[in-house]
Amino acid sequence: MKFESFQHSVALDALSMTSVLTPLLHQYRTGLNEAVLANRMAVEMEVSHPGNVEDSWSAVPADGEAGFMKCAVRVSVLLQKSLRSWLQMHWLANPENLEDTARTAQVIAYLACKPFYPKAKNAYAYDLLDDWSNAAIDRSIRTDMPDVLGRVSSLLRILGKHELADYYDPSHTAWFVSEIERNGKMFYDLLARESRLVHAWVPLIGTRITQRQMDEARRETRIALNEIFRRGEDLSYMAPLFEMETVAAIELYIGKPAGRTLKLAGNPARTPSHMAKVIPFPTRAKVTPFPLLECEDKAA
Repeated sequence: MKFESFQHSVALDALSMTSVLTPLLHQYRTGLNEAVLANRMAVEMEVSHPGNVEDSWSAVPADGEAGFMKCAVRVSVLLQKSLRSWLQMHWLANPENLEDTARTAQVIAYLACKPFYPKAKNAYAYDLLDDWSNAAIDRSIRTDMPDVLGRVSSLLRILGKHELADYYDPSHTAWFVSEIERNGKMFYDLLARESRLVHAWVPLIGTRITQRQMDEARRETRIALNEIFRRGEDLSYMAPLFEMETVAAIELYIGKPAGRTLKLAGNPARTPSHMAKVIPFPTRAKVTPFPLLECEDKAA
């Protein structure tokens, strides 16, 4: 099985770089070098896996065999953590995104929601029609929302955006939670897309996967990622990441080091206007005074 390639460029400045990239550095067990830490540059990112992994893929129990759920848990959780890490990087890379307070409230709620830990066959991600799932989601965002708000607020203070930082102060957790309860369409859409992505890959582990199955899993992943922030940008090019994350989880389950790696390189000669895939994305949003949102449908 050969992996599709994944490369990405993101424009960052030195002040926000560590805040934005830290989740990915933790996920891939890597760090920043001096070239990356230069002021305001393109950070070239590449995630790769060294080669063929059929042996690892089929070395774990298949669906219906003893031990399958233990591996399914590893795959599901790593996929969910990876999605949160990359979406956080995408959203926070451009502080202007945080001025879209209605949409950011939805993204923050998703980041605050802990990954789902599968406990039963075919239940590998949150089921929004299940009462237990909804209760777990509610508990999670109430518990972890202050931490996510604190990270966002700290980033904005580093950048000198103190009024906006006050808006995202952790003391406003109750209000942010109430916004999700009032209108959490985008938040629940993120969870539904996450579920679609997870269910594309988990049932395939432990099998002699066919090319047709692989193509369908890749297709489902691209669909789940496209327009995930509900404002037009296509993030389906990130799909190869989750194929590699699935294999990484399998490798860890069978006691092998995860083969996939993240490489970062700084390129000060490049500017955002020269990049094919560059964050920040454009936004026309403006700051909304706390605690009222101008338009309820902006969160949709």
